[in-house]
Amino acid sequence: MKQRFKNAIGVLILLGVGFAIWKMFSKPLPTPDTMPDMGAQTSNTPEKGQDFQEVEIGGTTVFPGDFQWELELHIKVPKFEDSEDYFSVPKAKNNEPEPAVTVTDSPELRERIVSSVIERKVLYLFIKDKTRGFDLGDPSRFSKCLVEVQDVTKTNPEFFESAQSRERLKAKICEESIIQQYLDEQVFRPFEVSESEMASYYRTHEKSYRKPTRVLLRQIVVAKEDLANDLRKVVKQSNFSELSRKNSITPEAEKGGLIGPFSKEQLPTLFDIVFSMNMGEISGVIKSEYGYHIIMPVQKLPPQTISLAEAAPEIRAELLRTKRLDAFQRWLNTAMNAISVSSPNTGLLQ
Repeated sequence: MKQRFKNAIGVLILLGVGFAIWKMFSKPLPTPDTMPDMGAQTSNTPEKGQDFQEVEIGGTTVFPGDFQWELELHIKVPKFEDSEDYFSVPKAKNNEPEPAVTVTDSPELRERIVSSVIERKVLYLFIKDKTRGFDLGDPSRFSKCLVEVQDVTKTNPEFFESAQSRERLKAKICEESIIQQYLDEQVFRPFEVSESEMASYYRTHEKSYRKPTRVLLRQIVVAKEDLANDLRKVVKQSNFSELSRKNSITPEAEKGGLIGPFSKEQLPTLFDIVFSMNMGEISGVIKSEYGYHIIMPVQKLPPQTISLAEAAPEIRAELLRTKRLDAFQRWLNTAMNAISVSSPNTGLLQ
């Protein structure tokens, strides 16, 4: 049941817009070099090898240099590695540590940049021009985002050295902040989850709440067989964690090789042996496509069925996520139909 709700908004970002826009914006255009205030058009001279094209969004121009800056932002500034976590549609709880991510330039990333920038600009303009009961003239709406802008510029002062880069950052963060505020106040606020909805969900996903026998284990993984054999000769229950920290090449090494709990269905068949071992018993060297493993089961969890009462908080969060995502999609479609998106060279896109 606990599947990561990763990049939930990313699914919506690419709805009918991303790929078509990416294909149409495949050639660079020369642009002037001026930088007005947030909310007005921005521009920059296109950089060498750039393949972005300017876009008109509701009368505002997004230039190739604007897209290029966002691309470099995601590559160079760690905070923006994941360009799709814009809005607080809650993610499923996940206690696993996030792996380190190296972001590189790619057609897929460029496609995401184009579609996400266009989406952000469309939604911001829609809020600004088409909605009522949401006062953008209230300075307090911008106080939080302006503080965040200052904090972000301090993390990478070289990237934000120019006034133009800082203004682009201000536009990005404050537009996202306004969109999030609007979502919270106007789009997401009315949703609730009833007891009957949770019960229905539980019945539909009942198998997900039946947990088979699972094993928590420690492992040492090395790349060379000789090293694995040498470690097997000296490893004991008392020093297993230490040897894993010093020698293992897998991420869980920092936790003494501790992983799981896993059911038999979640592990490759060559690790089935762990379910017949005694707790604290150490296996021989096991070869896999990842290297050479030495494993030690540390706890066996018996089969169990999670009750509706126990699962209720998780189910409530999941149903609320679904309702919010559906509402966001409807609102996104409304905004996309209300704000024109076009390219000077390819004609009207919407």
